[in-house]
Amino acid sequence: MSEINLNVTINTGATIISNAFIERYINSANASHIRFYLYLMYYSQNHRSFTISSACDFLDDSEKDVMRSINYWEKQGIFKVTRADKNTITSISISDAAALCEPETKEEKIPVADNSIKQDEPGSIFVNSEEEAVCDLDLKRVINTAGDLAERLLSGSEIEFLCDLNEKLHFSTELIIYLYEYCCLEKKINRFNYIQSVALAWADKNINTVEAAKAEADTYSRENATVMKAFGLSRLPGTSEKQYISKWFHSYNMSEEMIAEACNRTLLKLSKPDFKYTDGTLKNWLSSGITDLEGVKNADKIHYLTKQSLNAANTAIPKPVNNRFTNFEQRNYSESDMANITQKWAEKI
Repeated sequence: MSEINLNVTINTGATIISNAFIERYINSANASHIRFYLYLMYYSQNHRSFTISSACDFLDDSEKDVMRSINYWEKQGIFKVTRADKNTITSISISDAAALCEPETKEEKIPVADNSIKQDEPGSIFVNSEEEAVCDLDLKRVINTAGDLAERLLSGSEIEFLCDLNEKLHFSTELIIYLYEYCCLEKKINRFNYIQSVALAWADKNINTVEAAKAEADTYSRENATVMKAFGLSRLPGTSEKQYISKWFHSYNMSEEMIAEACNRTLLKLSKPDFKYTDGTLKNWLSSGITDLEGVKNADKIHYLTKQSLNAANTAIPKPVNNRFTNFEQRNYSESDMANITQKWAEKI
C-alpha cells in the first residue's frame, strides 16, 4: 500500500491539540476515533509519512476501524477528504477545530488549515460512506452504554461488532442497547460469544424491535424459571439443561404445567432432579398423544385399573404347591382299570 505524506508549515516539536477540540469533540467521539485523530496530529507535526496499514499497526486497529474514523471526522467537519473515486482517497485536510466552533454566517466560509495528507500513488481503499454513516449516526450512544454496562472500554473488534449489528442485521440503536442490557442482567456482559449468540438468535427469529426482544426474553426467562423452580434449584440452568428446556417447550410444545408435573414426578421417583429422566416422561406423553394434565390423569387412571386387573387375575389362578407329593409322577386309570383293581383286592381279603 502506498505511503501518505503529511505536510505542514509549523513545527513546534510537540503535538498541539486545541482546547476547542477538547471542549467540543472529545465527549462525543469514541476512543477509536480520538486515537486516530491524535495519531494524525502527531504525524503531521513531525512531517512523517505513513500508510493505512502502519496506522492500523500503531493503533492496533483494523483497516475498517481506521476508515470508519476517517469517515467520522469527515462528517464532523474536522477532515476534508478528497477522493479520486469511490474507493480511493487522494488527500485529507485537517481543519482547525477552533475555527469550526466560531459562529458561522451565510457569507463566511469555514477556514481550513494547511495540514494536508496527500497520497502520492493512490491505493485502492474500500470505503462505503452510506453504510458507515448509518453506523456513526448512533455509535456514540451505543458505545457509551455498552462500555458503562461492561465497566470497561470496548475493544476495536467489539466496536466493529456493534456496527455490524447495525449494518448487517439492521438492529436499531435501541435494540443494540437492549441487547447489552439483557446480557448484563444475565451476567454475561463480558462474554462476547454469548452476546453474539443472542444477537444471531434474535435475527433468526426476525426480532427487530425492543418490544419483540423483551417478549422473547420474558418467555426465555419464564421457561427456565419454571423448570428450575419445579426442581427446587436456585441457580441458572447450564448449557445442556437449557437445551432440554428449549426442547420441552419448543420441540415437544409442552405447557408449563405439563413440564412442571414431569419435574415433580421425577423428584418423587428419584428424589433428585434429573433432566434425562424428565425428558423420557415428556417424550412418553408426547408419543401417547397426551397434551394436558387431564390427559395425564386419565392415563394414570387407566394404568391403575390395568394394574389392578392384572393383580386380581393373578390372585384368582391358584399356584401349584411345590412339594414331594405333587412332584411324584401321577398315573391315569380308567373306570374299568379301577374296577379290576378293586376286585383283586376283594378276592385277597
